[in-house]
Amino acid sequence: MRLEQNIIIVFMTIFTIAIAAADNISVPKYGRGVTDDSGIIQKTLDKCAAANGGVVFLPAGKYRLDKPICIPSGVTLKGDWEAPHHTMIDKGTVILAYAGKGKENDPPLIKLNPNSAVKGITIYYPEQKLPDPFPYPWTIQGEGADCSIIDVTLTNSYNAVDLETYPNERHYIRNLFGGILRKGIFVDQSKNGRIENVHFSHNYWVRAGLGHPTSYWDPLFADSYLNLTAFRFGKADNEIATNTFAIPCKIGYHFVKSKHGACCGIFSGIGMDFTQKPILIEETQDSGVLIANAEIVAGNAVRSEAQIEAASTHTGTVQFANCSFWGPGQSIARIHGSGTVSMFNCNMSLYAWDVPSGKPAIEVYGGSFSLVSSTLFAGWDKIILDKNVKTAVIMSNTARGKLEVDNRSVGDVQIVGNSWNKD
Repeated sequence: MRLEQNIIIVFMTIFTIAIAAADNISVPKYGRGVTDDSGIIQKTLDKCAAANGGVVFLPAGKYRLDKPICIPSGVTLKGDWEAPHHTMIDKGTVILAYAGKGKENDPPLIKLNPNSAVKGITIYYPEQKLPDPFPYPWTIQGEGADCSIIDVTLTNSYNAVDLETYPNERHYIRNLFGGILRKGIFVDQSKNGRIENVHFSHNYWVRAGLGHPTSYWDPLFADSYLNLTAFRFGKADNEIATNTFAIPCKIGYHFVKSKHGACCGIFSGIGMDFTQKPILIEETQDSGVLIANAEIVAGNAVRSEAQIEAASTHTGTVQFANCSFWGPGQSIARIHGSGTVSMFNCNMSLYAWDVPSGKPAIEVYGGSFSLVSSTLFAGWDKIILDKNVKTAVIMSNTARGKLEVDNRSVGDVQIVGNSWNKD
């Protein structure tokens, strides 16, 4: 018995020493952002991996990357970051990204492998410019299970996070902030991923203390409204995204069918402000996408046609619960395809914007649709159900003007218990 105990103690001692040797290896600060630090950082990451993994620590300071780096499996690259650095680009751990300028298809700046992570850093592209931004590759790309991105600020990434090129189940993103120009977070070949507390806004660049005038906001705003897709989901089983936000963008949430399939999951507390196409649905799984407690706001730089747009390719299920729609869009929803779209306890409000004359709040051209216990404000109180609608339920809704349902469907349509303010 004593011999067995001694063996266990020796084993635990060896294990503890191995972990201690790999944990919190610090990268020396050589060039302080003036010369290329990618070599020493990569060497330290590989050393950590050879010692059975652990944490490579980047002390506060600036680190220049002229070449991409790859974080090996079981290794975390950790900086000194405790809050989003939208006004503190000279504080904490800052990576100055020079790699890949003008070469969008080059390798990502930071490559994550299975069970690896990047944590607590700010990434800034010093050579990015306006009004015609340079293309850059993805800032962070994940491959394999359990890649994590935690407490990261992407000051001015062209393309932010690629979780679609390679399989990446159980990816984890928490506290990601930044000003993104073209692609935010793209997901495919995935299951059981988690994304929480993401905020995309160009304030992270404009207010970064880099000498850029606040007048940068207008060209950035205009560029992103025409070009940025904030979130895109292909094959993603049981994806959960919570408390995410983007302003402005061309497409807020884009659900597509890749060669691997489509998405199912829960998207709660999400927000899109001044967005040309806030929710664009090309396909979802039959098991469905639930969008709950969302703030969905249109824009009018190029006037938003519909805040929810379901394409003719849609065959799956999407549910909206406790969502608020407002802003200068032409309509709340324009629904095609043979899928199912339901809206429960939603609020559709104009505020100070006018609806173009004669535009209905909701247009349904196919599939199944339900609108239950929702509120439609004056001006957005007309619903069109076209002839190809299979089934529809319009029930227990309240309108500030006269609720009008133009029912052209030959399917089973139930319209019951709706009320409107006659004053």
